[in-house]
Amino acid sequence: MKRNYIFNAKLALVCVMILTGCISMFAQKSLNTDASFSSLAEETRPFDFNDRYYYENGVQPGLIVNRRDGNDGLSVLDMTDDERFRSIRITAVFPAYDRDGGIIYWNLYGELYKHSFRNDAAGDAALARAEYFPMFIFPSDFVRDRLRQANVIDLKDGYFDKNPLGLSVQVEVRFTARVNMDDGQKELTALAEKNGLSLDGTPIIKTIEEIQDLTRKGLVTQVIKGLDNPSAASYVVGKVIQKPEAGAIAPDAFLVTIQQADGERFHADAEFIRKFNCLKNSTTCSR
Repeated sequence: MKRNYIFNAKLALVCVMILTGCISMFAQKSLNTDASFSSLAEETRPFDFNDRYYYENGVQPGLIVNRRDGNDGLSVLDMTDDERFRSIRITAVFPAYDRDGGIIYWNLYGELYKHSFRNDAAGDAALARAEYFPMFIFPSDFVRDRLRQANVIDLKDGYFDKNPLGLSVQVEVRFTARVNMDDGQKELTALAEKNGLSLDGTPIIKTIEEIQDLTRKGLVTQVIKGLDNPSAASYVVGKVIQKPEAGAIAPDAFLVTIQQADGERFHADAEFIRKFNCLKNSTTCSR
């Protein structure tokens, strides 16, 4: 009986130890899972939105043109637990200026025609958002299908809260013949001294104020892309990276900048490139 008692006591101790260990492991696993979920729920990297999220926000997912697919050289297959996204992470990053000329970066998720928006109140709201947050683009007058400088994106009035998909209408900014007149040349010379020259040899335009000022003076026009070419998409899903310093620019991301005729990167984009490389390899870059 004594031996049985000792054996039973040892067996009970082993069971308690196993049970305690299991509880500890379960608790630790729960903490790790919660921490992982919390981190992934705040995904900062640019994943393509899933069909449901597009639809809920007014866009017909089947009518997105050039949507990223993970095999296009501009995106890769990856995993995230954030329920807004599907498992396609965008690696191509584009530079731009914000409304005040600050350096920002954005990702192109796809392009939209007007009929790509839902034909209901949700679609109307999405279209209104796109037109409220325009993306100004600057087509080259000398090199076909190429931009002469980085875009300008208007991030006014709570862009990140009010525009979850990053919808924008594309507005082409082109110089008029008036720039060849004396007063026009004077304006352009002053702007070039301030901002530098674009790929076309014209001044770089960095701010919304500069765009509007040049428009008022008749030196540039603003036309929605696609109005004279129905095959061109007028709208983009082009979300600006909200926290580039918080790991949103992954190690395999790459920057798409203006290229010169010889294939070299355009010198005016040097600051975009410097900051991008810093953000790609560090989270301590100054803004």
